[in-house]
Amino acid sequence: IAALAHRGRPDELSLTSRQQTQVAVRPVTNDDTGLKVLREAPVEAEESIDIVAIHGLGAHPDDSWCTNAGTRESPWWVNWLEEESMLPAVAPNARIMRYGYQSQWFGDEMMQQSVSSVAERLLINLKRKRKDVPFRPLLFVAHCFGGLVVLKTLLEAEQYQKEWPGVFLSTTGLIFFGTPFRGAEGMNQMEMLEAARREYHEDQVQPTALELLEEDAGPDKQDTDCMLLRAQVKQCWENCGKAGPDGRCARVVYNVLS
Repeated sequence: IAALAHRGRPDELSLTSRQQTQVAVRPVTNDDTGLKVLREAPVEAEESIDIVAIHGLGAHPDDSWCTNAGTRESPWWVNWLEEESMLPAVAPNARIMRYGYQSQWFGDEMMQQSVSSVAERLLINLKRKRKDVPFRPLLFVAHCFGGLVVLKTLLEAEQYQKEWPGVFLSTTGLIFFGTPFRGAEGMNQMEMLEAARREYHEDQVQPTALELLEEDAGPDKQDTDCMLLRAQVKQCWENCGKAGPDGRCARVVYNVLS
């Protein structure tokens, strides 16, 4: 979660903390949504691949993949998806894209959609963008909620292969960052909802998005396990937490859940 992931109790959230949290994420506009090509595959590449990155809840489609390589006073933002010394250097034959969707779950711009609707739009975008190369190898990189979108996308693509040709059969790799396949036990969704409701009206908060992060509230376990049984799986996870805005240290998604 990239927005309002405060570890303290709702009544401990100062106005300053809430304001700082809200302005930390740029609003997602219509121009930010959809499939955006960050780097085309070189014309001379013999075996091109497509890499698609999908962000998580409460995050911006572009900023999610950036880090400040400078200082607070003199920021220098680097996007590792398109910085030539980063992902393009590792995958020089790749066309690199990122998929954006309305991901905010509170405020005036809160999302009015589900995993299924976001996945369907992703399939439509992939079909258009890959119409000339439907069976080019495809690799997904996804964070948090974006991982659930990828899973739903592949389940739909497998079930309706004539409608979405090449998507399932051409997928050669999946990289998930903190995707809550079994919910996110390390977070307290009620505290997050209460904090949002203190700042916004009831009709400006979308709790259903956060319900996916509750333990055992992710995608159907049978669907997840069925998908993973066909793949070689490698895992890595954090052994200690990272300090949050309040200085407390806690893990967000536990290894068994992600």
